[in-house]
Amino acid sequence: MSTDLGGLLTAVQQDLGDSANWQCPVEFHDSLALCALNSAYSLRATSASVKKVISLYRESRATADTDSGPDLLQFMQEAGGPEDFARDVLQNLSKLPGTSRLRTVGIHEALTNRLFVIQRGLVRLA
Repeated sequence: MSTDLGGLLTAVQQDLGDSANWQCPVEFHDSLALCALNSAYSLRATSASVKKVISLYRESRATADTDSGPDLLQFMQEAGGPEDFARDVLQNLSKLPGTSRLRTVGIHEALTNRLFVIQRGLVRLA
């Protein structure tokens, strides 16, 4: 093994530590709502802030672990729209990185566009 490769492997092992101590990745197999929230709130954010958002959503929705995109859109509307949802439900008014838009506004737009495409039959669902 070359010195460069050996040094790289040593550095990786030092930085990552024992793989037995690694945490499992966050997965939301049955909830597009949680996936969307996790994705948007993970951008340039701390793990603690994302966990708080997910926790607050789960506290607000008994069905959070199976909520679909349309379920999240409906809940946002019931809260008064994406801005009120961010403030009152998630208690987080952080913006999408590089923009002046609330993260929930971006989520709302993405889910609305996805729903539009599906309803128009412009994409086939597997």
